[in-house]
Amino acid sequence: MKDSNNDFSNFCLGTAQFGMNYGLDNLKDTKIKNKEIEDIFNFFFINKGMYIDTAQNYGDSEKIISKYLSKDSKVITKFKFDDGMSIEEVATKSLMNLNIPLLDTVLIHNTEALVGGRSALDQLIKLKDQKFTKNIGISIYSLKDIWGSSIDFGKEILSCIDVLQIQGNAFDKSFFDEENLKDINKDIRIDMRSIFLQGVLLQDISILNSMFPKFYKELNLWETYCKQNSLPKLNAALLNLPNHNRLNSLTLFGCRSLKEIQEIKYTIESIDELDSLKFSSDFPKELIDPRLWK
Repeated sequence: MKDSNNDFSNFCLGTAQFGMNYGLDNLKDTKIKNKEIEDIFNFFFINKGMYIDTAQNYGDSEKIISKYLSKDSKVITKFKFDDGMSIEEVATKSLMNLNIPLLDTVLIHNTEALVGGRSALDQLIKLKDQKFTKNIGISIYSLKDIWGSSIDFGKEILSCIDVLQIQGNAFDKSFFDEENLKDINKDIRIDMRSIFLQGVLLQDISILNSMFPKFYKELNLWETYCKQNSLPKLNAALLNLPNHNRLNSLTLFGCRSLKEIQEIKYTIESIDELDSLKFSSDFPKELIDPRLWK
């Protein structure tokens, strides 16, 4: 990509697919072999990758990836925060699962916990104060997840956290309010996840139309865009990342094989910034928010 590194130093390897069925490809219910996971990690590390994203509710992901972490790995994990829970016990469980002494980042995974009180935020801050993690933050689908209680509390949340992880891809470029957030917290790191929309952007159109018949028109806009511009879907998806030239940011991606991560790496190396080719269609929330898929 133009004006950016051609390695994985600003990328983060997502690992949900190693511990559970996740994304369209994982609906095949075929378990990824340990040797394949090892090869993926080795290739990621060789190409200057350090950041690994996981979560306690990604099945056995934390335990599985513990076998392949390097001494330089920086692990981002996510917890569901509930009233009455012992956050220290939850964090200790992740450290034991991952077999590491310190988490790089802990994110709140259930943003509804922030609605109606500051208990979850206080527990998150406690984890950093007690040296369980270097950084704290939240993982959201929309900025509405932050402003759910009030504007003032939303500003307080943003002022307290180090990392904001949000969905961003060719179909969902709704997140352009970065400068306003920087006014609240100039040091906040804004990471993008779901860059392939759990595989939707890379999938064959016939499969997508059978899975999402309601969105035949929208999905065919993407198909037409790729064909008219002679862009393989992987190239088109990476070309349309909302944040790929931003320095203080990570781009999360997932893969199921060594071949897939190699293709992502080689595409990063070859793609250029071509504003004239940008995909700019607006899609309904029912398509771009995986929580609403049925």
